[in-house]
Amino acid sequence: MGTDSPARGSSVSRPATVVAVLPDRLYSLRLEDGSLVTAHIAAAMRLHCVRLLEGERVVVELSPFDPGRGRIVRRA
Repeated sequence: MGTDSPARGSSVSRPATVVAVLPDRLYSLRLEDGSLVTAHIAAAMRLHCVRLLEGERVVVELSPFDPGRGRIVRRA
């Protein structure tokens, strides 16, 4: 009980731009290298009822297991 995965806490934070607002609080983001990522808003941002619009700059943490998915942690 309490054994953490070796990948826990090894997510990578990268700047991105919101390309599209998708249903169910998902966002399509374009990273600086040009790749597209689907991300949701982190719980801490959701508590403050943050809404993002197309063109906004954000910082996203990419999943170590699926680099096409991520979590938006703050505005850039």
